[in-house]
Amino acid sequence: MPAADQWSSRCSYLLVGIITMSSDKSTSEAKPLCFNEIKDAIENGDLHLLKRSDDDQVIYRARMAKLKAEWKSAGDFIIHDKFGIPYHIDEPTNMKFVPRPLECVHTKINDLALLENDFPYHFEKDVKHLLLWKLGKDAVVTEQDVANSLKDISTKYKVVNSCFFINPPELKSILDVSHAHIIIRTAPEPTGC
Repeated sequence: MPAADQWSSRCSYLLVGIITMSSDKSTSEAKPLCFNEIKDAIENGDLHLLKRSDDDQVIYRARMAKLKAEWKSAGDFIIHDKFGIPYHIDEPTNMKFVPRPLECVHTKINDLALLENDFPYHFEKDVKHLLLWKLGKDAVVTEQDVANSLKDISTKYKVVNSCFFINPPELKSILDVSHAHIIIRTAPEPTGC
């Protein structure tokens, strides 16, 4: 779960209620998935099995609701937040947006940004959930983009194993910015998984 102080500056009024709600409930939440379970789900096309913990999902939904109230689209937020492209304010709605086409406002098209997922799925501690974002007209993350990014992250993480997937449209929460989920295992797994 993200640290409380990480979110306090962005949405402290939501966080207090979320922490109160989540600490009051008693659930029998599923155990975090190990790398082999994640890889099996990806290989078998069972991407719906890859989820956030209940507590993280509550925080994610609250953050998405706040984002939707401030931004024209989640994609506009991603383009601004992950690529640093300035946003504008739509005067009639007072909502933030990034002008399109991007070529008019930003010369670095087809940029890639590899970052830890702000809202990772419910995986064991030795598994990191990264997102590879690709920006540009008709940009699509390719297997080569993923392979190049895996080489780059080996300087930051001791990667023991990796896999990746791209959600089908019905499972995507961000539709207008191409991205892949890269899953890396950073340490040997315990016996039995």
